[in-house]
Amino acid sequence: MIYSIVAFGGDEKADADKPHHLILDRCYVHGNAGLNSRRGVLLNGASSAIVESHISEIHEVGRDSQAVLGYNGPGPFKIVNNFLEGATENIMFGGGDPTIRGLVPSDIEIRRNHLFKPLSWRPGDPGFAGVPWLVKNLLELKNAQRVLIEGNFLENNWGGNALVLTPRNQEGTAPWSVVQDVLFRSNIVKNSLGGFALQTSDDLQPSQPTKRIAIVNNAWGVTRTFFGLTGVSGRVGEDLLVDHNTAIPSGYSGFYMEFPNPPAMIRFRLTNNLIGFGSFGVAFPKGDPKWLPGATIARNALVNVADIGDGQGPTRNANHDQAMYTPFPNAAAVWLNADGTLTAKSPNRRAGTDGKDIGADFDELLRAYTGQSSRK
Repeated sequence: MIYSIVAFGGDEKADADKPHHLILDRCYVHGNAGLNSRRGVLLNGASSAIVESHISEIHEVGRDSQAVLGYNGPGPFKIVNNFLEGATENIMFGGGDPTIRGLVPSDIEIRRNHLFKPLSWRPGDPGFAGVPWLVKNLLELKNAQRVLIEGNFLENNWGGNALVLTPRNQEGTAPWSVVQDVLFRSNIVKNSLGGFALQTSDDLQPSQPTKRIAIVNNAWGVTRTFFGLTGVSGRVGEDLLVDHNTAIPSGYSGFYMEFPNPPAMIRFRLTNNLIGFGSFGVAFPKGDPKWLPGATIARNALVNVADIGDGQGPTRNANHDQAMYTPFPNAAAVWLNADGTLTAKSPNRRAGTDGKDIGADFDELLRAYTGQSSRK
């Protein structure tokens, strides 16, 4: 059993005791293929970075494991240009209460990483290696603020979501826990059960509300649901922007919201997204502005992926409840190339609120991930 292969800091109780200015650069950090390794790097220091490194074989039976975990370090943190392989979460901030009062991991840069779970960990896959490691999500924030997540490739997740944003006062000693000021931009998600899940606060312990989250220009290869929002009575989230995403096939549903009573989210904006309709479409409070005060829901295309080939979506898309989304002409007829980009004849070209194509800008995705452009 290995608990942390590399540990930058631990459970220090004062900022002055924190290790700082530590960089893991071009390193190979790995567990053993058939044995328990709880985490690759514990990122609990200050002013620390993981760059150009390879972290793999991080997994444990029946317990959470992460390639990178931070919960008791103030930051800033830089995680750039790495291969990160972890079973439960590839990257997570939070998950344990800080021992320093008021500490929130802050100023976090996560760019151009490959977050990966091998199919040899998946029971039922032809290549399954025989050990049922605990698998949940690819990237999770439970206590973090001022986070840039850009140009990453998040691949393979059969246990949960690619991205989870949910404040957690994990042990009941950190009511200041918060997830706020997060930008998830120009990332590529491939083969994930779900897209992203957001909870407006901890549902078990006191926490701060989720605020100022932007999910912009991402491509989501999700098999179940693009996103889900949940909340707790009296704890309201604020300022969620979901703009210019392509999320297909979303075979179960496009998205859902579950809240016990209004309001659910203040200033919610859902614009310019191309979303798989799935079997159940969308479900959230409708018709009453008290649920989503100050909301903007406009120019989203809900697509029956089975009908993409001939460009004709089902009647239920075109005639869906107008309170759910603001349609635009011929919203059901969406023509797509095999890679998710729009064909030249698609009616969704230049149909967004900003005059751009509905869905993600794939050229910008390539630039963010590789630093190169596909344009000639």
